[in-house]
Parts: sequence; C-alpha cells; structure tokens
Amino acid sequence: MLLKLFWAGIFLALVAGAFYWLTPEQDKLAAEYHIPKANVIIEPKPYGCDFDDAPLGNKHCHYEKIVDTEKACPGPDCRVTSVYVSWRKVEE
Repeated sequence: MLLKLFWAGIFLALVAGAFYWLTPEQDKLAAEYHIPKANVIIEPKPYGCDFDDAPLGNKHCHYEKIVDTEKACPGPDCRVTSVYVSWRKVEE
C-alpha cells in the first residue's frame, strides 16, 4: 500500500510539473506579480544565435531574458502594475 502511495505521489508531481512547464510565460508572470494578463508585455525572442540559423554553426551567443516591472509608486512596498519582458544579446 505504501509503495502505491509513493508512485501515486511521483505521478502527481510529474503531472503538476508538466502543467507548469506547458503554462504560457505571460500567465506565469501575471500570477507571480498578481496582475492581469493584459498588463504583461513580452517582446518576441530575437533570432540569430541558434545553431541552425544561417550561417549554420555555433554563433557563440545567446539571448538573456530581462524582466522589468512598473510600480504604482516609487516606494519598495508598492504593488506592481505592469511587467515588460525584453531580450539582450550576450556574446560568449
């Protein structure tokens, strides 16, 4: 019986992980900052550093995600009103 409960727990953890992994980034950020999904703006990730982008091969770069927040007031305990996601090219 204990072994069945163990495997059921493992299965439920895997299912929960799959749901989290499949959740869109906009929904994750909206839940994290407790704001409407419409207030999360995500720029499309640029191309040019992937191995299969022309010319083929390692480009020795990648894009780093930058998350900026806009708050209702300047203090540290103000609530976030908007979230902006942009990308920065990093040379390796």
